[in-house]
Amino acid sequence: MVSGGYPPFGQELRISADGEATVALTSLGGRRRILHLTVAPDELARIRRELTAAQLGELADPELTCSDCVLYEIRYEGERFAADMLTIPDGLEPAFHRLDRVIRRAE
Repeated sequence: MVSGGYPPFGQELRISADGEATVALTSLGGRRRILHLTVAPDELARIRRELTAAQLGELADPELTCSDCVLYEIRYEGERFAADMLTIPDGLEPAFHRLDRVIRRAE
């Protein structure tokens, strides 16, 4: 999930085990659009590798340092991690960028 910024917005990406994905986009005023796409098997495998390598369960949520930054939350295999755009750990950046590209493709 991605939220924040000004004006406020929300983006939620859910990817099923078979690559079927749903993107929910929420704008100021609560207007919501739901988009559907399929993540290719090779891209899905890369996402899984990147999230596994990041070891979400080992990461502590950093102190959020920015009042109007974009906030991110990842849930994967029972683990959760949240950060703002200034506190994403280096090990998670590849996964964040790849997930962001999936969202952009849906828009």
